[in-house]
Amino acid sequence: MPTGSFGSGPSQVRATADGPAASAAVPALINFQGRLSGADGWPLPDGEHALDVALYATAVGGSPLWRERKTLRLEGGLFTTQLGDSRPLDPSLAALGELWVGLGIDGAAEMGPRIRLTSAPFALRSADADALAGQTASDFAAADHGHDARYVKVEGDRMEAALSRAPVLEVVNRLDGYGIAGESAANIGVLGSAGSGAGLLGISGLTGVYGSGERIGVVGAGRETGVSGIATGASGDATGVRGRGTIGVWGESESGTALHGDGGQYGVYGESASGMGVFGHAAGSAPAIAGRSDGSGAGVEGRSDAGNGLSGIGANGVKGLSNLALGGTGVWGSADHGTGIFGEGGLSGVHGEGQQRGVYAKSTEGIGLLAESRDGVAVFAVGEVAQSPGADGLVKAGVYAWCDQSGARIVRTFSNVHASDGSVAMIGIVGGKQVGDCSIDFGFDAGSRFVQATAVSRSLGREARGVTIRDGGPSGEVLGFFRWDAAGVGEAGYIQVLVY
Repeated sequence: MPTGSFGSGPSQVRATADGPAASAAVPALINFQGRLSGADGWPLPDGEHALDVALYATAVGGSPLWRERKTLRLEGGLFTTQLGDSRPLDPSLAALGELWVGLGIDGAAEMGPRIRLTSAPFALRSADADALAGQTASDFAAADHGHDARYVKVEGDRMEAALSRAPVLEVVNRLDGYGIAGESAANIGVLGSAGSGAGLLGISGLTGVYGSGERIGVVGAGRETGVSGIATGASGDATGVRGRGTIGVWGESESGTALHGDGGQYGVYGESASGMGVFGHAAGSAPAIAGRSDGSGAGVEGRSDAGNGLSGIGANGVKGLSNLALGGTGVWGSADHGTGIFGEGGLSGVHGEGQQRGVYAKSTEGIGLLAESRDGVAVFAVGEVAQSPGADGLVKAGVYAWCDQSGARIVRTFSNVHASDGSVAMIGIVGGKQVGDCSIDFGFDAGSRFVQATAVSRSLGREARGVTIRDGGPSGEVLGFFRWDAAGVGEAGYIQVLVY
């Protein structure tokens, strides 16, 4: 039983401490006995005295970990009390390893030295034992747990379970790090395989599944879905599945769809410095690459610095669908030096449907769209075929209109020229300053092209002799027309204008 002496001014106090007896339920109390005497060795007067008790982690200094004040009755200087009867003790105090008792009498300053408690009070810790045969409590299963279908069997680095929808392993990171990160120097960072569900499923506001490896970033094998990525963010940076490397994303399917993307901005997006942005190969009749966009973006978009923007081999090499109401683009291909869109197929090499553009190809040095066919049609287009204003090969625009000072109007018109924003150039007409005079706005620089104007009459009695064309301004978009008769006098009537 530990003992100690306490000195405070003229008085000298001695005290002893004892621990509790064993019981079935561990009480959070410590028996404490002592004898209080003055500096002359005589006991303090009998009667009630105020006692301040505090527990410390150190013999000298430090702040109290616990304290209580109580009233004691002294008889011959002796007292017996229980620490914790007025203010409960926390059993975790016993886990500190050392506890020191400090006493103060009748409001005076704390006496010293402090008394160290021995092991008996630390039986409080037995209510929550640290270890059993060297094993912590977390190493043991609860006594009432069941070994049914919810049970997860762990053997080495393998976990096996028969769960319905709950994951065998669930990792949640509430901060800005990763839920699961896999890295491999030469093999596979994260491998997911499923018999009928998803091999690897990632749901995130930024990146659902991200894989980086020397050979393959992410590999998914499943009967239904190999890799499925869903990004819930509204910005264009949110990506369900993103791949970078010699081949950004690779998809293979025996009978279904190799790559399928459905998104507000991009269905499938691939980018490669020297290889292929997106490559799809389908053995059956399904599309090798299928992309659909319900917004104003592109169903499938591929970009490459030197290779092929989009390359598809199959019955339908590349097929893109775009929401017609929003005027999107079915298939978009852009290449600085290579091929914007390249397709080979037994049925259709490249097939595009769109309200604004079915297929759009652009090249800075090579060929925007190259089509070859042995027996069929190299290019089959339903709708308009547009060119730049400076290109040769097509009639740029045609106008059939009534030309006069008043009542000028367009009867029929067409344009094969797109404006800078991609829209079809609109053609308008206004009356001139005299009879038989009008001005036509072609929406592009028609003054730099070859323009032919013919006077048209619906009766022999009003047969005009010719139409004069004059420059309408510095931009060349507006041209003036004057319809005249045999005497050179202006005459209202129809004119037909062709721009080459």
